[in-house]
Amino acid sequence: MRTLPVQSKLLLLGLLLLVEGGEERVTTGQAYEAYRRVALQKGVDLLTPRRVSDLLSELDMLGVVTTKILNTGRYGRTKEILLNLPPSQLRRILEGEAAFPPASLSLPRQTKLFW
Repeated sequence: MRTLPVQSKLLLLGLLLLVEGGEERVTTGQAYEAYRRVALQKGVDLLTPRRVSDLLSELDMLGVVTTKILNTGRYGRTKEILLNLPPSQLRRILEGEAAFPPASLSLPRQTKLFW
């Protein structure tokens, strides 16, 4: 995990926050939105959804996550993402990274509605 690029670690952090928030099965759209929120909070440049999908494929090849392509008929295709590590173990690994001190492994809740 130490050799992963920062963007991959941000994606993993987003996935971790989704799973800890109660999502059992995460789609690429949910993963991208979580990644986007984490990256904006950290002040990191955003990648395109296509590149994030490529990062998910790399994490799948490394065995960190498992992805399965779902065909949803006229609604298109998406990937379903499952973490292969328990959330508590992934949290400990990410907390050990210099870029992610323990206090930064959460996102502030939206407190104001924007119209």
